[in-house]
Amino acid sequence: TLDPSELRQIVLEIIPRKVSIGASHATDIVEELRAFYAFLKRETGLQQADGCLRVLGGATAKKLEAALSDPSGFGMAKGIVMAGRAAGFDIDTKEGVEAWMRELQGKPLPPSIQLPVPSAAPAADGSKNNRRKAARKARKKNR
Repeated sequence: TLDPSELRQIVLEIIPRKVSIGASHATDIVEELRAFYAFLKRETGLQQADGCLRVLGGATAKKLEAALSDPSGFGMAKGIVMAGRAAGFDIDTKEGVEAWMRELQGKPLPPSIQLPVPSAAPAADGSKNNRRKAARKARKKNR
């Protein structure tokens, strides 16, 4: 049910932000997805396969590579993992991750790790939304 615009969002926005993978794998990711959609078109006649294949054509691999290389687009967890990898830690093992976490303890985070911006706290004035949530919670039965 994935349409071409959703595939574009996954490949060029979600993967670069959330998946801890090096930029050198961009071409492999796009080629595997192309093979998958060619298979779906051939074997199942998937209607949106042609549109998805168009999304995966052209300069998509280069765009994905650029996005995977840009630390400003990383989520916080990916930023921590990629900074550890860049610092020479083996992030693919439990021991490597633990060593990286020990290294980070008590030190300021590297600039490549972007902390999320705190959102505004919910209104404590009993706003309509908070009252509705409290009422719903009060109605729930213990299970």
